[in-house]
Amino acid sequence: MPGPLDLILALAADFNAVGVLNGETTAELSVNLQRVDGRSSNYIIQVWCEGGRLRAKEFGSKLLPSFCPERHINPGGSFCMYWEGSEQLDVVDESSAKVWMETLIQFLRLQERAAQIRRWPSHKAWAHGGAAKYQLHALEAASALGNSFLTKLEAGALSVNICPRRGRNPDSIIEVKQDGIYLFSIWKSRRMLVNRRRKCFCGVNGSRRSKRIGRCKNHAAAALALAEGLLAWKTADKQFWESLQGAKCCGTCDGCPLAKP
Repeated sequence: MPGPLDLILALAADFNAVGVLNGETTAELSVNLQRVDGRSSNYIIQVWCEGGRLRAKEFGSKLLPSFCPERHINPGGSFCMYWEGSEQLDVVDESSAKVWMETLIQFLRLQERAAQIRRWPSHKAWAHGGAAKYQLHALEAASALGNSFLTKLEAGALSVNICPRRGRNPDSIIEVKQDGIYLFSIWKSRRMLVNRRRKCFCGVNGSRRSKRIGRCKNHAAAALALAEGLLAWKTADKQFWESLQGAKCCGTCDGCPLAKP
């Protein structure tokens, strides 16, 4: 029965690549990536088995940074092509090998675009480190509020902040905004909306007047989950960058938190 490396090497030619096996657990792919302008880039990619899954990194060619969180390249050069909390991409047959190769080629195409525009070109990329699981929670909550909310979240239009305690109330407030405009807020400790009597902001009216959010489907609970997910995502992302303090910025992306002032 062919192993994961054998399966992807068998499909290499279908992706304009040439592959060779280097031992039982490592292979090398020479990928000729065609650009839209007619030119091409030749990537030398090392692929290996780790924990039953295939990993990849550039090995030999010098077209990518050796490390860049903004471009989803881990310390040591391995590619962060997907998040295992959302998809596994285990290579067990020809069909799954094709999906893995398609993911690799798409990752390299995004790298080409990132090099040109100096930022990661996809809004649907997973957050760094442990922040990804909170991003998933926020995505699920936004989806419960409607497709328009999901689109806003994926486009980076939603933001969250903790407001200081007001008056005699000992509870802090988590405030959610869209493009800087206030949407709603929740009591942090009590885990409930500040005003359940306000009209729902889901935008689904139909022929009737907008319902109060407390009576509009499950939108009060979804709004709570969205605020908490956004805050946990923001906190975890900050912790991720703090853990990399002292790491050298590759200088290929504008606004990278690793770049020195």
